[in-house]
Amino acid sequence: MDIKKMGQTFKDMRESLQLPLKAFDTENLSYQTITAFEAGKSLPKLDKLEFALKVLGIDLTSFLDVVENQNYYQRYGRVFRSLREQRGFETTDFTDLGLSPLMLDLFEEGKIMPPLNKIDDALQKMHIPLSDFSFFLNNGSEEVILALFHKLDYADCYSNFELIQQLYDEAKNQPDFYYFSLAAKACLEIGLTENEAEEVTTFLFGLDDWTLPDIYCYIHVAQFMTTKALRSFTRDFTKHPYFYEYRPTARKLVTQAVLETCFTLVERDEFMAAIGILERVKDLLLPRDEYSRLSYLFTKGYYIYKKEHNDDGVNQMEEVIRMIKNLGDTALYQKFVKAFNSIR
Repeated sequence: MDIKKMGQTFKDMRESLQLPLKAFDTENLSYQTITAFEAGKSLPKLDKLEFALKVLGIDLTSFLDVVENQNYYQRYGRVFRSLREQRGFETTDFTDLGLSPLMLDLFEEGKIMPPLNKIDDALQKMHIPLSDFSFFLNNGSEEVILALFHKLDYADCYSNFELIQQLYDEAKNQPDFYYFSLAAKACLEIGLTENEAEEVTTFLFGLDDWTLPDIYCYIHVAQFMTTKALRSFTRDFTKHPYFYEYRPTARKLVTQAVLETCFTLVERDEFMAAIGILERVKDLLLPRDEYSRLSYLFTKGYYIYKKEHNDDGVNQMEEVIRMIKNLGDTALYQKFVKAFNSIR
């Protein structure tokens, strides 16, 4: 890397903060070292450079991004600045989060990308959900991957195999949408091969934190997973309530994922595994919103009918369908009608 360019960048930052050279004259550093650096004559040792950058309020990675003029993040910075200014926050209001005014200025100019957890902390301080920030980043539209999963959900719900095939064909050769393509393929008659099912299972097992697209993917491919994998994933969904406690969309998807697992296990006559999951999530779902409660009751009715072959389960499913229709939730209504018709 060009030492002269590094030195000039450092000097520009120091002068923009109106910091004199004597601010760097400490037992760890000397102003002569900084003078030589700014003149492009020598590069300080790494520990001394990091110390000098700390005085400026910027980390080494961000500094090098500015030196290399990596303007990859311009839209992120512009959206953040707009939201910050609308809410009356100054760049000095985030120092308690480890974001110096210099770092925020450079971020808003599109020159650096601070750690994502710090951006999230700053958004929380302004009472802005990360989902809203993402919404504005995408010009007021959904993230592409979420929009695709919503289309797939709709197509699967109404058995629109032409649209499902179209979504699969468009995604299958795009590496960034590979797992979406497998989710779409799982909804087609051809389904997933054993290798594909194993591949997507391995991918999902590797996740420490689940995002909404990850859960959507699981919902569509669950029928091709082993019983052992299904039980493991369900434990994952239910052991971190903070993920869905105050996020209605996440709660709805987790509910759908858990109950989709139960449907799959019931279809395999794995009744003990299915009832074990239903009992474990009972206290999580029944006291919640109507979506969670009715989804649980429908799945329990499905279990009763398939295991005991009596009309109690059928009557419970029919009652839930009637209630959902009255609530006007057409998507959920269509989902359950489709499941109900499959057993009649």
